Amino acid sequence: MTHHSRTDRVKRLTKLSTVAALLLFGLAACDEAPTTVVRHLHSAGSLDFLIDATKNKGPLLLEISGSPYGESEGMVTRRVTAVLDNSLQIRPFTVTLLPGDADNASYHLRLVFNGPKKGQVKDRCTASAVGGSKAGERVDLEATFCRDGEVLSAVDGWIEKTQSVEDEKFAKLLHQVTKELFIKDANKR
Repeated sequence: MTHHSRTDRVKRLTKLSTVAALLLFGLAACDEAPTTVVRHLHSAGSLDFLIDATKNKGPLLLEISGSPYGESEGMVTRRVTAVLDNSLQIRPFTVTLLPGDADNASYHLRLVFNGPKKGQVKDRCTASAVGGSKAGERVDLEATFCRDGEVLSAVDGWIEKTQSVEDEKFAKLLHQVTKELFIKDANKR
């Protein structure tokens, strides 16, 4: 009986150590993942507005302010548009920086990198967007989906320990923000 109980204890301790190791690994992985917070979501959701903005399969107007890593505007634009184009499975869409090319220019997606944290969410579509460069280990993003000055959805996100727009964590941040911005039903979040 003593032999079995000692074997059972060893098995339990082994299982507990495995669970503890997995928990620690999971916590470490969480530290590396992008973080997002939904700041505003229209009561009807926002996906129907995206569908309206791109109903002719044309691109959504995109405005980018700031540089996540101090890189050139062209490099940031190329990477952001490449990641955003068709990034939403439920409603694929593309983006453009040119109002004349947008399917419906009354809608736009505004991305502000490393901007000052001031002002109200309700003012994000009407106030001038002022982004900055990376300061330290963290990249902050304010993403806002707008229609004629009205905030339809707003999501803040950030990542840490990244070096450039080519970093996979940067792409994950953009994907996660996009998924949070365009929700079908605000009540099912």
